[in-house]
Amino acid sequence: MGQIVIEIPNRKSRRYFVRDKEDADRLIDALDQSVLSIDPNSSAEDVQELAADLQDVRKALSEYQRTKKTFHWEDVKLELGL
Repeated sequence: MGQIVIEIPNRKSRRYFVRDKEDADRLIDALDQSVLSIDPNSSAEDVQELAADLQDVRKALSEYQRTKKTFHWEDVKLELGL
C-alpha cells in the first residue's frame, strides 16, 4: 500500500482510498501534471523555499504575459554578477 501526501494552503482535510491500480496510476499522472512534486525527505524549510520560488516564477510569467518583455541571458548574468 502506498500513500500520497498533499499539503494545501487552507484548512481542508480529505482522505481517499483508491482500490484500482489503474485508477491510482491515472491519479498520480494527473497530480504530476498539475502540481509540484517534492522529495519526501525535504525539510520544511526546503518546501517553503520551493513554494517561494514557485510564487516568483508565477509572478514572472504573469509579468511576461502582460508585457511580452524578455531579457537576454547575458544581461541577467551581468546584473547578478555571474
